[in-house]
Amino acid sequence: MNNCSNHGINIIEFVQCCIGIKQVQAIIDDLTSKYGSLEVLEHYGTSYKIKLSTLNLSVGKIFEVFEEEYKLKYNISDYSVTQATLEQIFNSFAKEQYNQQPARIYNPLEIES
Repeated sequence: MNNCSNHGINIIEFVQCCIGIKQVQAIIDDLTSKYGSLEVLEHYGTSYKIKLSTLNLSVGKIFEVFEEEYKLKYNISDYSVTQATLEQIFNSFAKEQYNQQPARIYNPLEIES
C-alpha cells in the first residue's frame, strides 16, 4: 500500500523524508564534533543553510572536507560554500548592539506638549 489514504501521505516520500532527516542530523553532528557550534539558518525540502561559527576554516578547506569526506559518505549531490558578505557582518554586528541595549518603555505621560 503506497498511499495512506486516510491522511493523504505517500509512504515512500515519508520514508525518504525520514531517512533524509537522519542523514542531515548525522552531518550536523559530525560538523559540530569537528568544528564546534553551528547554526541552521534555513531549511526547506532537502536544502539546508548552515552557518559554521569557526573562524579558522577557509572556504577552500570546507570545500575540501565536503569533496573528500561528506559528499560520498552522505551521498550529497549538490552543495555550496560562501563567506559572509560585509553587509551581513555589519547587520549581524548592528543586531547584536541593538539587542544589548536596555528596552525603553514608552510612556505617553512623558511626552510634553
